[in-house]
Amino acid sequence: MENETSHGAPDRPHVPIRMCAICRGRFPKGTLVRHVLTPQGTLTVDSDKTSPGRGWYLCSDPLCVRRFAKYRPGTRKGRRHA
Repeated sequence: MENETSHGAPDRPHVPIRMCAICRGRFPKGTLVRHVLTPQGTLTVDSDKTSPGRGWYLCSDPLCVRRFAKYRPGTRKGRRHA
């Protein structure tokens, strides 16, 4: 048992995993682009990945990039507002 933690896992750095908002694939956080909602209601790139508020991560797949251009956070198909 070389370099194992008390939980039995190998001793290596933790890599945060995030999910693409479009394809739902799971990727290391550093490989994704984070987008946040501006006060004006538009999605913008958060290049530092530190802006406050809800963020949406996007993978580099061209299909996901095209679909994300039409993405509107907070809306769901079939959802009715009273």
